[in-house]
Amino acid sequence: MGWKAIARYATGTSHKEQKIPCQDCGNYRIFNDVIVGAVADGAGSAKYSHFGSELAVKTVIKCFADINELPDQQGFSQPLNQEEAKEVFTKFVKEVIRAFNEKADNKGYSVSDLACTLLVFIATPE
Repeated sequence: MGWKAIARYATGTSHKEQKIPCQDCGNYRIFNDVIVGAVADGAGSAKYSHFGSELAVKTVIKCFADINELPDQQGFSQPLNQEEAKEVFTKFVKEVIRAFNEKADNKGYSVSDLACTLLVFIATPE
């Protein structure tokens, strides 16, 4: 199957007027016939949510890439059952939290300064 996708986000009018950076981020990647993606919406109340949303998306996409690049793994060529999906997504959430903690420690932020909402998906031809 040939997936077609686009990820687009932009700074809204009110954010431009208030000189607030775009707090949204999205990206996807296609691995053979499987598409994976992530969209994050930075929390307006979090000081550095624009960094958090970008970091969350990049981390999740990298996790998918790492799984698909392992020579002994078949990646996500088949749909995941509920238990497999829970295991994969739990691992990815833990990795995002680890990345947030590392960024917060390195920059002197509170982890909550990076708060965002994250939506992640895997789509297969099946």
